Amino acid sequence: MRRRLLGGALTALLLGVAACAGPDGSAATGRSPIETPRDLAAVAERLDLLSQRIGGTPRQRTAGEVLQYHAYQDPVRRCMAAAGHRYEPPPFVDPYRGRTVIHMGLGTGWWLAPLGGERLGVTDTAELAGPDPEQWPSAPADQESFQSALSGCIPVATPEVNFPPAYGPLAERFDRMVGRVSHDRRVRAAGAGYPDCMARGGFPVGNQPELFELISARRGDARPPAPGAPPDARWAALVAQERAAARRDAECRRPAWQAALRAVAPELAEFERSRRDDLAAVARQWDEMVRQAAAHPEFPAG
Repeated sequence: MRRRLLGGALTALLLGVAACAGPDGSAATGRSPIETPRDLAAVAERLDLLSQRIGGTPRQRTAGEVLQYHAYQDPVRRCMAAAGHRYEPPPFVDPYRGRTVIHMGLGTGWWLAPLGGERLGVTDTAELAGPDPEQWPSAPADQESFQSALSGCIPVATPEVNFPPAYGPLAERFDRMVGRVSHDRRVRAAGAGYPDCMARGGFPVGNQPELFELISARRGDARPPAPGAPPDARWAALVAQERAAARRDAECRRPAWQAALRAVAPELAEFERSRRDDLAAVARQWDEMVRQAAAHPEFPAG
């Protein structure tokens, strides 16, 4: 699967958030610069919502995963039936269950990633995914024949259908926009103290992606608890460490985050204006994917 750049939307809030800013990206409060905490918060929310419009809501993302699951498993089921075997695919696991929002991810625009989250996406993602599903064939009479047929039925390649066609070009343009901001001299100057600040907190990293990798590497053999079960000591310690890392990151990254928001405001307004038709197209495609996924039992009602 290609790596996904962006995340889910609170689209009902979009117009209200967009109304907080003028056409040049500045707050519509009579002041031209983006200076006050309220101004910065409005730009941050507007940016996050744009990323979510492109990348889909949690429900839209789930729809995409359901369609991808069937794009892979249905041909296997048909092939196995033609070979005289009853094939039961592993259960569908929704990696977005329990999510109410999916923030834009790491990448070249990491200075702009939202501040203040309790985790970085290492442990909560693992807990949502749960244990890896296992394949349990329905007691085939001839296990050797079943496995031989299954090997021949596994597709060599499966088309990617879990994101709409309009997503890719928009995501690339969004990534380029936030990447340019991250290389702005004012943003880089504001973030110059980040490595030392993080090191003093016990996290020797130069940027947020490195922090994600550090916490991931410290996972070791710690495993998430089964649904409904309490975590063991190793997993609880990892979660506590990740939360401490997220708090430290927010403290150390805030100056550069604020500088990046000031720099991105005019680019954000231009992106929304120039890509209006593309944004409408990706919204229609996400809605169509939800409609298609609703025909499958794995897609949650609602």
